[in-house]
Amino acid sequence: MTAADPTPTDPKPADLPWSTPFYRLSEDARFRFASLGLTLDERRLLHAMIFVGERIEETIRVPHDHCLFGYEETCVLLRRLMGLGTVRDNARLGAAAEGLGQLGLLEEAAFREGGQVLSWSFVHPLWKELQARDRYGRFDIRDLRRQRSRRLIALAEEVGLVLARERPRLELCPEMEPGAQRGRRSPGQATWGRQGPQTLAALQRIAAAKGIALIAVVEGLARASGLVLRIAAPHTRWQPAAFAAGARRARAVHLVTPEGQRRLAPADAPAAAQALLARLQRPQESHPPAFSPEATRLLLGAPHRAGPARPERQGRSFSR
Repeated sequence: MTAADPTPTDPKPADLPWSTPFYRLSEDARFRFASLGLTLDERRLLHAMIFVGERIEETIRVPHDHCLFGYEETCVLLRRLMGLGTVRDNARLGAAAEGLGQLGLLEEAAFREGGQVLSWSFVHPLWKELQARDRYGRFDIRDLRRQRSRRLIALAEEVGLVLARERPRLELCPEMEPGAQRGRRSPGQATWGRQGPQTLAALQRIAAAKGIALIAVVEGLARASGLVLRIAAPHTRWQPAAFAAGARRARAVHLVTPEGQRRLAPADAPAAAQALLARLQRPQESHPPAFSPEATRLLLGAPHRAGPARPERQGRSFSR
């Protein structure tokens, strides 16, 4: 992160003028923009726009199959959602909106009311994909300000899309740069040896934010490696053998929890998986002394601090 990118403050519900911080992102919508090479600001702004659009549609009770011409929100709030709360001008916001338009994701975007408000409309194919009621993940807009790299936000999207499943699993290329296509490598692409530490650090931050654990199995040869991720949480239904599958033949195995990540000897992975799953599947209503502080944090994650109740924001839409 550069000096020009201010460190986001810890997100709090009190920062938001809506009753919920959650929003949907469908697999089809994510597929549309995943390979476009969005900058960090563009990706953050797109998530903020998706969140605001969903809140507006819920506020005015728009049928899910009815397309609004567009949306608008104050620039101050959009910058705050993007993690740019200390920035006092719209230069980065405007550049991100322009970039999204050039990449074919926005039909139009313009500042209004003397630069106090940004209005926009999604291209219709993207808008339609955002309305999907199947194959989607639920995301928390408060997490967006913590995602300070393209790698981190791309991984968070991948994890979020599968997290609700009973056995969440991902197959990724090791560099996890936005635009990387699974199964394809180009000259000069970094191998796991170079990109692994950054990817594991990003996964650990996601684990800490979500209160989940992951086992990362690095497969294949040094120059043609892939990454298999399996995610464990209190709601998942993994068996230990399936959770650690392939570990004995892997190049490397890493266990990632909210407290950190460590490399496992492949032979030790099945036992580590069994111990982890036993902790996660222990009934949460057990007497508190049954849990160590580490197990409690793993089960419950790091909860967002509650703030005072605020009235629901009445979102605005606009028409051409």
